[in-house]
Amino acid sequence: MGWSARWRSKNLIIDPENPNGSGVCDRSGFVFNRKDLIEQKEWRGNRLVGTNMFVGPQYLDKPQQQSRPPAVKDDPRPLKKPRPDQPSQPVPPYNQLVQKLNQSRWGV
Repeated sequence: MGWSARWRSKNLIIDPENPNGSGVCDRSGFVFNRKDLIEQKEWRGNRLVGTNMFVGPQYLDKPQQQSRPPAVKDDPRPLKKPRPDQPSQPVPPYNQLVQKLNQSRWGV
C-alpha cells in the first residue's frame, strides 16, 4: 500500500502534478485540502468577525442574525418652548364628576 492510499478521502484530493497542502477541519476532524477550508465567522456588533476556526464547506454555519444588535431609531427632537394644548372646556371639579356618575343609571 502506497502513501497515497492512506490519504484517500472524499474531501481530500491529491494531485501529483500540482500538490496542495492538507488541513484538518476544526469542527469535524476530517482532512480537507487547505484551499477548501473556510474560516468560520460570527456577528460581533455590526461586523462579521472571523473566529479563527477553519472548517470544511459542508460544516460551515451561517452566522446567527440574533447576535447582531437591534436597529434602534433616534428619539425625536424635542420642541423648544412647547405649548401644551389647552382644553376647550374646563374640567369640572372632582365632586361634580362623582355626582354626575352617581346619577347615571349603570346597566339598566
